[in-house]
Amino acid sequence: VCNKVKININAVPIKFQIDSGADVNIIDEDTFVTLKGKVTLKKSNAKLFAYNSSSPLSLVGKFTAAIATKKRYDVADFYVIKGSRSSGCLLGSTSAVNLGILHIVNQLKSKVGTTSKATEVSAGAVHAKSKQSNPATPLKGMLGKLVASYNDIFQGIGKLKGVKVTLHIDETVKPVAQKHRRVPFHLRDKVEAELSRLEEAGIIETVDSATDWISPIVIAPKKDSNEIRMCVDMVEPNRAIKRTRHVIPTVEELRHRNPESSRTQADL
Repeated sequence: VCNKVKININAVPIKFQIDSGADVNIIDEDTFVTLKGKVTLKKSNAKLFAYNSSSPLSLVGKFTAAIATKKRYDVADFYVIKGSRSSGCLLGSTSAVNLGILHIVNQLKSKVGTTSKATEVSAGAVHAKSKQSNPATPLKGMLGKLVASYNDIFQGIGKLKGVKVTLHIDETVKPVAQKHRRVPFHLRDKVEAELSRLEEAGIIETVDSATDWISPIVIAPKKDSNEIRMCVDMVEPNRAIKRTRHVIPTVEELRHRNPESSRTQADL
């Protein structure tokens, strides 16, 4: 996906190229000059690599800023790399999705052959925003029967019950109480309603005691003017969480472990 879009970073318009394969947002050094006084640049030890390159990019630093289009806004990290404007600015997949520029479609559809009757499942197609859209294919055949048999599993919000998640905290990181971000008056009733809905669904819970960590919420509008998307700026708390690493098995290993298992096609 290679399209260009103009977004505002702390109210400064900057043109980006959308890169659905990028995990981070990148700004070249020359473009960053236009943001001086608007953002705070910090040092970063991250190592970023261009596609099919073994040499890391030369980083100047990293900053966090509010980003917005005409319809949505979000908070994101940006890495500043050495180079002129010819190096270009890249908008990663996460920010592109949060701003509604890039859409990830999680869709199940079944194709039943007339002779082999093989069922094919595709999920997670990634595509750029387009004026044309194809309606989801109704579930049929084996897949439809499976969904119908376990209908309760495919309803509502899925929850993992009976398991306590353990977060490994780096005690050397000092807790941060971030400043509250004011919610616009016309959105406050919707925010209160959304908080009540999330609490009733068991997704969040009220904390009445004192806490060392405070993370502000950011409200992003949806296409439907009656709905909002509530985001939490977890940049500071994430710095205190130690990353757990697991070896992901290869396709060959999975086939060796389950030689007679059914196969799924993923369209990415």
